[in-house]
Amino acid sequence: MMNDFESPDESIRRAKLRAMKLLEQRDYTEARLKLKLKDGGYPDEVVNEAIEYVKSYGYLDDLRYAGNLVRTSIGVRSKREVERKLRERGVSSDIIREAFELEGGGYDSDSEGELIRKLILKRCPHPEELDSRSKSKLFAYMYGKGFSIDRVERILEEVLLDITS
Repeated sequence: MMNDFESPDESIRRAKLRAMKLLEQRDYTEARLKLKLKDGGYPDEVVNEAIEYVKSYGYLDDLRYAGNLVRTSIGVRSKREVERKLRERGVSSDIIREAFELEGGGYDSDSEGELIRKLILKRCPHPEELDSRSKSKLFAYMYGKGFSIDRVERILEEVLLDITS
């Protein structure tokens, strides 16, 4: 936070140190780090200079951030959910697309189908006992996780067939 007695150079130095300290604790996207510094009371020009400084050393990289999230989400989250999370964190569509090209090889139809199956069985261990209300709740949950209702319906039918056969 800049005060009236602080020189602009001192404010920039402190903003750079703050940015590095934040990145030392965890990874941020550029948009989130900017927001964090602005919340700290730094003016826009100081924030921009601090951002450029940490980017120049490779401490801040949205593609790396997106790639890490994509890689760690395979088999855990749907592709649409990961895309949504990245957009919420201020990552551009181009970087999201590039991250999926580089790291998203595990997002194929079979692995997503297996994830849906796993989540259905986790959410309702006895799917054969689902009534219409419980089924609606399951579909709402799965839709919120980024899966298409049609796909969930097909896999639920497969799960039910596996149980009855």
